[in-house]
Amino acid sequence: MRGGIAGGVRRPRRGHGPAAGAGGLVPRAVRRIRRSRTRAQRIADAARTTGTRLADCEEMHATLEWMRHHNQAAAHPVRFAGVLPGTGGGSFAGELADLGRYFERHDPDALPLLQQAAALAASYPDASIVKTLAAYAGLDDGARDALSAALSRLVDRMATTAAEQRRLGKGREHSWATADLRRAWHLDHVTRDLTGHGLPVGPTAMDTAMAETVLHLLEDHGPDARIVLGLHNVHIRRTPAVDKGPAGRLPAGYHLAQALGRDYVAIAATSGSGRTVRGSLDPKQPGGFAFQDLPLPAVAEGGIERVFSGRTPVAIADLRAAGSAVSDAEAYTSIRMEDYYADTPVLKAFDAVAHLADTTPTAFTSGSRS
Repeated sequence: MRGGIAGGVRRPRRGHGPAAGAGGLVPRAVRRIRRSRTRAQRIADAARTTGTRLADCEEMHATLEWMRHHNQAAAHPVRFAGVLPGTGGGSFAGELADLGRYFERHDPDALPLLQQAAALAASYPDASIVKTLAAYAGLDDGARDALSAALSRLVDRMATTAAEQRRLGKGREHSWATADLRRAWHLDHVTRDLTGHGLPVGPTAMDTAMAETVLHLLEDHGPDARIVLGLHNVHIRRTPAVDKGPAGRLPAGYHLAQALGRDYVAIAATSGSGRTVRGSLDPKQPGGFAFQDLPLPAVAEGGIERVFSGRTPVAIADLRAAGSAVSDAEAYTSIRMEDYYADTPVLKAFDAVAHLADTTPTAFTSGSRS
């Protein structure tokens, strides 16, 4: 799978964006393991906290180790924050547990409704999004509707109590709790949509949740905050998904670009040669996905990779500058996507492209080469 980086993201201007809010996000599973095991084991454990386990590789471990070493003497430490709702798209029991602690302190009248939602969500508690979808599809319509209704009523409860909580000096706690609830609410719609019980828009609600989390963190950390967001190219792009399906398939990058304008910088990642990974759904796998190590195809006629030449290990093209300086911008209509090309208006979808001369999958996919 090809990944990109949304870099140079700044604080949203007032009045822009789908959400604003809360604070330094640390995955709750990471918090639980901080006081146990050796340093290397803690890093490995932290990387396994996502349901898909895509971070469970030596390269991610090395990145986390570098961050910890850097932060020991850094004037401005680098923090790590998760943006996927639930356990990487699976169970959102953790969000509801945090929300329960908030209600116990600040809004006990809302607890019965939350407990109702938590009991219904416990019907599919798996961390894997693939296994979660299978369990959700097995629920009857009444249980699905009751869960969605309870979460929607809780969203309204948080909206109607926001002003009072701010007056009481508890605005930040309320903002955090609202963010937890909205991630669970969005994830409920993801499971609906992906199992055919909602709208035919794929994981769009998950992209919205990720964008809201980024804007939430920016708002909480003040005007000097900067976030580097590591997501797949299809999630960071500034433009809607290009296909023949229904309208409304909007990636996280689209929401961030609308909220932040030029302060949002979407940097796609691609490569000239080497190998890549194709992921497919497989409930038998621990994370719900099977990965296959495959050779990259030749560069396509309309692929953005054609602008890069030579064997420079890493090269970056500034597409913002190129858009007004070149006469053939419309000729670049695709970019690598796993082991094929995806139709994409590249110069409109991204602000830059980082090109690696050669790529090799991590050991996470060992034994899957074709």
